[in-house]
Amino acid sequence: YALFGWPLGHTMSPELHAQLFEASGQDAAYIGVAVPPDDLAEAFDLAKAKLRGINCTIPHKKAVVELLDGVDTAARDLHSVNTVAFRDGKAIGYNTDILGFSESLARDGVTLRGKKVLLLGYGGAASVMAYHCAREGACLTITGRNLEKAAALQQQIAEAVPHARVAVYSRRHIPRDIQIVLNSTPVGMYPNTGQAAVFPGTFPGLKWAVDIIYNPLRTNFLCQAKKAGINYMSGLAMLVLQAVAAA
Repeated sequence: YALFGWPLGHTMSPELHAQLFEASGQDAAYIGVAVPPDDLAEAFDLAKAKLRGINCTIPHKKAVVELLDGVDTAARDLHSVNTVAFRDGKAIGYNTDILGFSESLARDGVTLRGKKVLLLGYGGAASVMAYHCAREGACLTITGRNLEKAAALQQQIAEAVPHARVAVYSRRHIPRDIQIVLNSTPVGMYPNTGQAAVFPGTFPGLKWAVDIIYNPLRTNFLCQAKKAGINYMSGLAMLVLQAVAAA
């Protein structure tokens, strides 16, 4: 098995999957492969011929969908795949991130129903987080540098979850009564650890700061949340739980 991503200097997945394989008694190996976006199709064909399956991370979760023979319901709704199984010459895509995200929130007692949630970003991980928030009845605001991409995610979620309450705002116009902030961007990831996705103090009623990043375990964003007495959660639990589902 392999992990496709670009870049891959921060990944813990090979070590994590090695432990999962050992715990489950599987005789298997898992490697990280740095695949530039332009090389994805070629690398995918090679993997399909040689491997049992792959995981995909930034920036391949959306692009890989076009290369698949089929996808499960969540992956179809999300237009995002993080797990691909090669069976009988077919490549089938799944999204175990949704399970990892939902279970990590439940583990720490984070409830979304009726909460005002800010989502930073609009990529593959963001679509997972937005999808779960919408299904759980949160009042979701999406923002990012490219508002057209944010609006595209808004439309995608509205089509997948008809009752969804989703809005798009520029950074300057984000409502100040946000209760939960979800960072799906790589801002603050190693080696650029001095950066912060957003300043928690911007939102007086903030209860939870959630970061998808797990390296470092506590980003600048989460460090600021801790100092302000705000509950915080890194992406480590999500990483482990989605890996368990994928394995």
